[in-house]
Amino acid sequence: MLFNVLAMVAEYEANRIRARTREGMAVVKAKGMLKGRKPRLYTAQEKHLVALYRRGERTSAEIAEPFAVSCATIYRVVGRASKTMRRADERTRTADLLITRKNRRVSWCWRLFQNRLHKPNAHQ
Repeated sequence: MLFNVLAMVAEYEANRIRARTREGMAVVKAKGMLKGRKPRLYTAQEKHLVALYRRGERTSAEIAEPFAVSCATIYRVVGRASKTMRRADERTRTADLLITRKNRRVSWCWRLFQNRLHKPNAHQ
């Protein structure tokens, strides 16, 4: 019975700590001070790293050493870069498709207009 009471008190205290932590995080986030962990590599470093990896001249371990990161970081950065490139390609393809459709519509309207101009009018 005593252990049950102690377990209830410990659980209650843990819940209070979680609630206070969440409240504090919400206040800090509202102030704009909660930024998260700083990135290990800057954007320029990531681009350079991706370029080195894609050339294929070095292994990921050889690339990781001068940047002082792990191989997992190399793979994560390269994966992010390839996802970004895929999204950009999809946006370009979508834009090209829309432009092509628009050009077809415009050329169809232009042909219709040209046909009406060159047809002899039956009312004259």
